Amino acid sequence: MPHRCRRAGAGILWQCRDRANGGRQTGHRQPRTLVSRQSTRLPDRPFRARGNRRETRRTDLRQRAATAVRSSRPVLRRKMARCPISRRPADRHLHAQQRRERAVDTMPPPSAQREELASLIQVEPDSYATLGYDSKRRFCSYWHQLDEIIKTDAKTVVEVGVGSGFTSDYLRRSGIRLTTVDIDARLSPTCTASVLDLPLDGDTFDVAVCYEVLEHLPFDDFETGLRELARVSRGPVIVSVPDATRAVRFMARLPGNIKLQRTFAYPSFRKPRLAPNGEHKWEIGVREFPLRRVLATIDHAGLDVVKTYRVFEYIRHRFFVLQKRG
Repeated sequence: MPHRCRRAGAGILWQCRDRANGGRQTGHRQPRTLVSRQSTRLPDRPFRARGNRRETRRTDLRQRAATAVRSSRPVLRRKMARCPISRRPADRHLHAQQRRERAVDTMPPPSAQREELASLIQVEPDSYATLGYDSKRRFCSYWHQLDEIIKTDAKTVVEVGVGSGFTSDYLRRSGIRLTTVDIDARLSPTCTASVLDLPLDGDTFDVAVCYEVLEHLPFDDFETGLRELARVSRGPVIVSVPDATRAVRFMARLPGNIKLQRTFAYPSFRKPRLAPNGEHKWEIGVREFPLRRVLATIDHAGLDVVKTYRVFEYIRHRFFVLQKRG
């Protein structure tokens, strides 16, 4: 009973002719049977073709399977190393302890404390996801936020005040271990707490940052917030607050592709005022909050000013890079 094989788009079509029933003389053909390519079972009868294609195909499949196994071994080793079940007993115990500590850190605060923190919320989460908030100049400020952190080569960072989440998302994608703190649980922070009482151990992080947050608290709490940030950081403390002092900007391009940017503050008879919405309790340059008073408070908190500057593209944002004294 001879057989012929013909390849089709979806698989191999086997076409048979039965001599016993006179199929060859009458031209009668049996129904064709479709064998899927995905089936691992090969036909029992060999091909009628040059060479032994069946053995060649089986050898090729064996070689491909062996190559796939060899290439997947490093991936399997990495997955087994991360799997808590496959670890040694000591490693599993350590992993369980770390998991419990992480659960404690992310536990929501008690109901009384949660209500107290909720009463301090001034900005709704929906307002962050708008172009009115994330303006072009604010993205320039985001660049400085990230630049100051990356310059320190920090591996662990705590950020107080999640905001729009742009900075935290970028830091996580960069491989930095980030812990976020915010009073609003709707922003999904790691810890729901206030900057005045951080539920974190001392000297835990390489850098502590707090951008555009401290002005939402009374100025009397400014020093307390700085001390808490310095307590949890074993490195620099980076903060930014609004600066309402009137100033002019100067930019020039010099030969040699040199760009010169300068900001000059100028005196004004009309002092800046706070916005009527009441979100900011104080700003630099507003009435009784001059820059020298802010610098004196930073010094009294036990911090030295490494540098301070205003963002050229967003002149209202002033950055302070601080270092613990001693």
